[in-house]
Parts: sequence; structure tokens; C-alpha cells
Amino acid sequence: KSFFAGLTSQTCVEGTGRRAIEAGYHLTFLTDAVAEFNEKAHLAALEISYPTFGHEVLTIDEFLGAIHKVSQKQRLAKQR
Repeated sequence: KSFFAGLTSQTCVEGTGRRAIEAGYHLTFLTDAVAEFNEKAHLAALEISYPTFGHEVLTIDEFLGAIHKVSQKQRLAKQR
């Protein structure tokens, strides 16, 4: 899995994500960890591009919550 954040939403982050999907990676875009100089471009990335070719589009809190759930399951499995 690959997790994407950074500048700029529609150019760098989206472009890197497109290349990663071509290479076979599972993509997760973190919506509140990306930014863009132009609000329309930012919204286009968040609302159109990321959901179109990304596997998951999450906030940082959703991402951290998912990691926490996985780590809890792993701990419980080790205790058994």
C-alpha cells in the first residue's frame, strides 16, 4: 500500500499517484494532508481524480484509526 500526501494536490500528488497505480500499488490519498495553490484544482483532485483511480480516500484521522484497528487485531492475535 502507498499513502499520498503533499504539495500540490492536482499536479505532484496526483501525478505520483497515477504512476503508482500503473506500477500496481494500492493507493490511499490523505485528503487533509494535501494542498494546492488553486482551490478549484485542489477540489478537482479531492472530488474527482483521487476517487477515480485511488483505492481509498481518507482523512488523517480515518487513516490513523484504521492503523489503530489493525494493530489491535495483531496484538490480540499474538495473545492467543
